[in-house]
Amino acid sequence: MSSQKLPSRSWWITCQILFVVFAWVLVGVTEGIESSYYLVFLLPVVSAASALGFVGTLLTALASAAAYCSHLLFVWDRVELDLASVRELGIRVLLLFVTGILLNHFVTENRRQAERYRKVAEDLAQANRDLGQARAQVERSQRLAALGQLSAGLAHELRNPLGVIRGSAELLARNVPPGNAIASEMASVIAGEVDRTNGLVTRFLEFAR
Repeated sequence: MSSQKLPSRSWWITCQILFVVFAWVLVGVTEGIESSYYLVFLLPVVSAASALGFVGTLLTALASAAAYCSHLLFVWDRVELDLASVRELGIRVLLLFVTGILLNHFVTENRRQAERYRKVAEDLAQANRDLGQARAQVERSQRLAALGQLSAGLAHELRNPLGVIRGSAELLARNVPPGNAIASEMASVIAGEVDRTNGLVTRFLEFAR
């Protein structure tokens, strides 16, 4: 499965700037610093918290707070800020930072959990592959052991008739009349071939062991 290419960091930063500008304009065309649409400044903060890390989230929250508070400049000479108004403004600004920090913490922990789960899944997959290889090696060893047992049994079975043939050839060589050269030579050839075959059987047994 091909992985999709994630947007670059510069793309996210550009988005945060556009979000802040949009929020600033929206608040400005409604009621300014007293606009109930001030929550739109959470949009860039939330976006930064999910993509730009802790420092990026703080910087975006700072930029959003500065953009929101800049509307004070337009009403500074007409509005008197009392204690309640300052407290309300402080709560709204604090909300931007608290929301960004909490959301960034949640996103970071979620990514850590996802990475931990991915690592566990990779480890399980590797363990499964190792188990499959070990099982294949055990099966191969069992097949080789069975083949070795079969070869050893076959070699022992071959040695018995070879011993009989060797003994018969020696008996024939001892009982051949002195003038019968062909029979003596054939008995010698039989004994030699039996010895050669017996040597092959011995090496076969060593291989089986």
